[in-house]
Amino acid sequence: MNTIYLDTRETNNKFIDYLIQTSQSEGYAVELKALEFGDINYENIYIERKNVQDFCSSVCSDRLWEQAYKMKLNKDYTSIIIISGGWDNLWKDSMNQIPRLEGAIIQLIAWGIPVLKVSTDDELVDKTLKIFKHYKPISAPVKRVDKDDKLALFMALPNVGRGGAKKL
Repeated sequence: MNTIYLDTRETNNKFIDYLIQTSQSEGYAVELKALEFGDINYENIYIERKNVQDFCSSVCSDRLWEQAYKMKLNKDYTSIIIISGGWDNLWKDSMNQIPRLEGAIIQLIAWGIPVLKVSTDDELVDKTLKIFKHYKPISAPVKRVDKDDKLALFMALPNVGRGGAKKL
């Protein structure tokens, strides 16, 4: 059975119950585990779950950038941030932060970290399971690149290795 790992720091019992129930109905086991980063893990995918208040707090305290740095640092994994709830779920005194939050989303995407927004935690679980269901490890060989830009350019061509690139 495939196992989904949920970080031990998750405390929202309604979310946890729905994740376990829905995951089991889809054929996954769910185990609690202290994750180095992210809140939900399956294979090489890590999901950082944020409700809008937590996202706002993370952006305003700069905690988000530390989390994003950890996500970007490890190239062997795909990290995704999923935000549940709309801006209208923010506390009134945080409404003036909306442009900053939208800017943070743009910055994350520019760094190559996908960001999804969903309405509810239930929708977050459903989207997460869809992502996991369609996950397939990349089986294509990854070409090494060279520090020499010209050599690297030719090595990027199909069926051209270092020797062929040098000849070209």
